[in-house]
Amino acid sequence: MRSKRIFVTGLCALLLMLAAAGCSERITRQAAGEDSAADGSAAEADRLYKLTEQFYTAVSDENRQLAYVLAGRIKQAAAQNGVRELGYGGGWKAFDDTVQAAEKTLAKEQAVSDWNLQGAQLKLAADTLVRPNAPVWLQYKDVLDDDLSRLDQVWRSSSAQRVQGSLAALNVLADHAERFEVAAMLQRPAELEQALQKQIAYTKEMLQSASAGGPAVKSMDRTFAQLKASYDRLFEPSPAEAAESKLASIAPMDRLGASHEYLTTMFIAAFVMGILGLAGWQRFVYEKRKGTIVPPRGGRK
Repeated sequence: MRSKRIFVTGLCALLLMLAAAGCSERITRQAAGEDSAADGSAAEADRLYKLTEQFYTAVSDENRQLAYVLAGRIKQAAAQNGVRELGYGGGWKAFDDTVQAAEKTLAKEQAVSDWNLQGAQLKLAADTLVRPNAPVWLQYKDVLDDDLSRLDQVWRSSSAQRVQGSLAALNVLADHAERFEVAAMLQRPAELEQALQKQIAYTKEMLQSASAGGPAVKSMDRTFAQLKASYDRLFEPSPAEAAESKLASIAPMDRLGASHEYLTTMFIAAFVMGILGLAGWQRFVYEKRKGTIVPPRGGRK
């Protein structure tokens, strides 16, 4: 009976090995499928980025006809399902609105400055899809720091035109913030970008109030600090976002590694049980032929 139990154990080990082999193949196919899907999305993102580069060059060269054609191609490339999975929904809405605005701008023969703004917005936005860990728009933090420093210096000057100068400096900051607006919304919740725009508008109201000698004169330091805090929150991801980004970059390998460790353990266990099953089979065959159990090695003691 004991030999039969060992034999059954061996059969179970064999089934376990077959199941492990099937699991390994399935995991390999799944990993390959995930890689294939990721490659497809990356290819679509790369195509979209190249189109926005061409569009930016066309508007810089004031080539209205080519820019209009490229705007239509950008719209088609941005509608692909694979590329749509790479950013926040609010960002894609802003992206679509920018493309539509660009088409209207080009059709109505509006000012070239409008083309340049939309070209920069689309290029910076597409850049976040091909370089999500180090997009160009993050470099605008230093630009805004310089703009805010200049704004503060003008405000603290003794010039009779300091309010007008401060408003001009704020407009420069607002123009820079507008250039990366769509890119930021693709990588951050829309609320953070909206908070920055509201703070810029509030700062402008405070400066206009100060020009009339209102109470805002004494609170501009706090207003400037709030403005800086609003764009700091936009540029610096929260701990949860940073952890999620790190997890997203390493999770596929971790999952695959964990699966391989699990399969290795299963194979080792199956191998050991297979050896026991082989010994049981040999004992079973001997008993069946001889009708006796196999004597222990070295004889009785």
